[in-house]
Amino acid sequence: MDISFFTAFRLVPYVLLGLLLMFLERTRFSDYSAPVFVGGLIGILAMILVVAWGAQAPYYNDERGSSTTALAFLFVPAYAVPAGVIEAALAAVLYSPFRARVHEAP
Repeated sequence: MDISFFTAFRLVPYVLLGLLLMFLERTRFSDYSAPVFVGGLIGILAMILVVAWGAQAPYYNDERGSSTTALAFLFVPAYAVPAGVIEAALAAVLYSPFRARVHEAP
């Protein structure tokens, strides 16, 4: 199995999200795992789509493409990590009021 550098590099945001979820499962905040997973995944995928479309947009319209467009794909994981963290934190904050209700139920 031949895995290129770019393929392995693209896995970084997902691996970091998985490590965060493993950490959450071992704490008293384990019930935050589902919202953090969904929020982080939405943030990662949204950023990947936005950056990838921005890099490839000149090929689909009348703009002239840059010779360094491929470099944008190198930074996709670097942009996806903070986006995933922000979205995961937002999902956790939005889940917090519901968490109190779940723990109060008999």
